[in-house]
Amino acid sequence: MGLFGPPDIERLKRKKKKYKLVSLMIRNNDNDIGKAAIDALGEIGKPAISPLTDIFQRFKNDEKVCDAAAEALSKIGEPAVEPLISILLEYDFQRYAIKYVKIALGRIGVPAIDRLIDGIGNDNQDVQQLCIETLGLIKDHRAVDALENALENHKLEKRTILALSYTGTIGYKVLENHLNSIEPFSPRWFFVLENLAKIRDTKVIQTLFHFIAIAQKKSEAAISLDKEITIGHMRGEVDDHSFIKTGEKLQKADGHLKHLRNITAKYLAEDERCREPKQSNLILNLLGNNECFCTLKEASKQNNWEKFWNYLSFKTYQGRDQ
Repeated sequence: MGLFGPPDIERLKRKKKKYKLVSLMIRNNDNDIGKAAIDALGEIGKPAISPLTDIFQRFKNDEKVCDAAAEALSKIGEPAVEPLISILLEYDFQRYAIKYVKIALGRIGVPAIDRLIDGIGNDNQDVQQLCIETLGLIKDHRAVDALENALENHKLEKRTILALSYTGTIGYKVLENHLNSIEPFSPRWFFVLENLAKIRDTKVIQTLFHFIAIAQKKSEAAISLDKEITIGHMRGEVDDHSFIKTGEKLQKADGHLKHLRNITAKYLAEDERCREPKQSNLILNLLGNNECFCTLKEASKQNNWEKFWNYLSFKTYQGRDQ
């Protein structure tokens, strides 16, 4: 290493100067020297694990440094799994940057799956949830299968649904099946749908439009019944209790429809194919227009995505200028 020149990373790696490399990584976590130190630590392997895991304690409030340590540990791979799992099992947020322990295990991926599955069987529910969250970072069928099994535990259901939403398209079918097993339009059902809508896939768009159509029919039926009951109430043919209950049903049906439209508008506005990004309010208006909704729904049903996005972009652009 020259006195005024850049550090000789290769020499430090050959001599396995892990502490000096960790020091360089900490001081240069946002430049090429830091990246080279991370790569070198990854190649040194097992001897570098201890000083790297120490970072999650010594620098637990420094996100950049912890992320660099997580990256280096992920390059070491399988030998780092057990030390990281040991930290996870302590469940000590005061002492460690647990978030980056999870990230490191998630980046290591498949070699960590078995130990994380074991962790779901831990007696501590907090540890179970951490292992579930970490499995969600691993986009692998075995991780998804483990999460599907965890759905059977009611206490872990919400955390598992969140984890499945991180797995992307690989976890879509599990979430869809779970959605279909729950009473439609219940709070629990909406929670699953909202997490399903974190997955970028055309099947999600089709699912959202399908349920909007159902909610529209329910809303229209509720409006029709409300009119009938209101007339009956005015004539004295319907008692106050029935009148109030019908009004509540109408509000509920209308609330479900609005909620679905909001989820869908947000989803479409965040898609990279949307030419007017982040215009969820404009898209929301389109979904409330029956002609626009029917055109979009039909295009999605036919898998004609070119027509879908061209029409949506044109109408959104048109709405922006009005």
